[in-house]
Amino acid sequence: MLKALVYLITLASAAIAAPALRDTVDAPEGFAFTNPTFVGDGCLDGTASFAFAEDKSSFSLVFTNFTLLLPYDSAPIQTYVERACNFSVGVSIPAGYSFTIPWYEYTHDEVLAINTYAVTEWRWKFLSTPQEKGSRYEQKKEGKDEVKASYVFTDIIPVSPGSTTSRCGQDVVFTLDILRYLYNDGNVVDELSDNIFHADALLTYDTC
Repeated sequence: MLKALVYLITLASAAIAAPALRDTVDAPEGFAFTNPTFVGDGCLDGTASFAFAEDKSSFSLVFTNFTLLLPYDSAPIQTYVERACNFSVGVSIPAGYSFTIPWYEYTHDEVLAINTYAVTEWRWKFLSTPQEKGSRYEQKKEGKDEVKASYVFTDIIPVSPGSTTSRCGQDVVFTLDILRYLYNDGNVVDELSDNIFHADALLTYDTC
């Protein structure tokens, strides 16, 4: 089983590589995140945290216990385990401004055996906006080695501005739902574990 790992990656330096938006400006005075909350068995009290960069260019979510295990010698019975987390945070947006999340970066550390699958689903949205239906991303990894092996994956996910751009000058609530599950096809004979270490998001600001 993987030991928990905690670290933050500041994305301020990545802003240069991010897609530019028209009328992009520095973070306005008064822009703030308020009351971040975590709910779910993937983010129990004390096992998840939210950090907002000092220059307001990014935020990070860090998970220390988003771990899934398939039991030892689970073959020949097909096994499925899952954990989930809902993150929500209020966003104070000054009049005349909006903000966009152009991309997310997720880093996973997975230990997969042959015929074992790890799936992550992310759903994000702004409440009380025309984009309430939100966006969805799914990642699936398959263990293909004859023996258990560890993999570290980092995925940068471009996000359509239409799905993660706030309304002009209106406070909103941003939510992110994470569902993580592992399953096998009945041939796994060893312990399997998985951790989500962190999720990072870039922020850009616009006049409107």
